[in-house]
Amino acid sequence: MNQVYRTLKIRLPHRLVKERANVLDLAVRKLKELAQWYGIPYLEERLHSTVCPRCGAKMVEEKNRIMRCLTCGFSDNRDNIPIVWAKKLYNIKPLL
Repeated sequence: MNQVYRTLKIRLPHRLVKERANVLDLAVRKLKELAQWYGIPYLEERLHSTVCPRCGAKMVEEKNRIMRCLTCGFSDNRDNIPIVWAKKLYNIKPLL
């Protein structure tokens, strides 16, 4: 949660940062409570955006937030890489 606060702090005035951080904190707390109510385990995990999901090597950033692995050649948008990690870690299959 502190990471989110630091990120927001860089881009917004202090008052707005506190408001957004509080709203985000409240949403996370409510999600945890709902998960506990229904007996669903809740895990907050930060997924990598600079580590290759195929081979585990460090990726380099190219233009327009594109990350590329120099070892295996995997390339994708930096924002999509945590999604690839989640699919890999939790065996998520596509719906189609």
